[in-house]
Amino acid sequence: KRQALEPELNGAGDNPVVLAEDDAVISTGNFQMPLLTVALDAAGQALSHAALGAVGRCARLLSGEQAGLPENLSTRRPDGAGLAPLMKTAEALLAGIRHDAGATPPEASATGGGVEDVTANAPLAALKLQQVVERLETLLAVEAVTAAQAIDLAGVARTLPPAVAAAHAAVRARVAMLDQDRPLGADVERVAAELVRGGILAAPELAA
Repeated sequence: KRQALEPELNGAGDNPVVLAEDDAVISTGNFQMPLLTVALDAAGQALSHAALGAVGRCARLLSGEQAGLPENLSTRRPDGAGLAPLMKTAEALLAGIRHDAGATPPEASATGGGVEDVTANAPLAALKLQQVVERLETLLAVEAVTAAQAIDLAGVARTLPPAVAAAHAAVRARVAMLDQDRPLGADVERVAAELVRGGILAAPELAA
């Protein structure tokens, strides 16, 4: 992405190009930015794969059969919902990510009486990628809360590798273990804002 982004940022992505030293104005200078659009779309696709992995890990942790833990990581089965509502959130976030990670369509343009004949829609690609990143940050917070609950129910907090133990402790400093059903939205947003966006948590560590 850097190879596509830096030349475009240091170039002229629209017309006219004003060359002050040459006292010249050149029309339709570098109007097209397909390389930037393709690079942004590729980044979105890569992040959609990361999102799919996060949802898959959450699903396995919530499955009593696969994880060997209480179904939905609930301490009050069969009456408690546990973290089941978070799975719906995770799936909704994944759907949004996959939608925004789709290819940005190039279009014909009638702007300027046909002078500007095509557009690569790079600003739209950038906006879609921003939305992918924001949704993925929330999704990783969902995974962090889910993983912390699984660690506590498995009783393995004292045997975790240092990086995973630090991540678990960071989550628990902000979110209490779910012993009785409660709304989880504020917990997820807190982890997303304070840990994921701050770069403290990383999905590979939580997947261990």
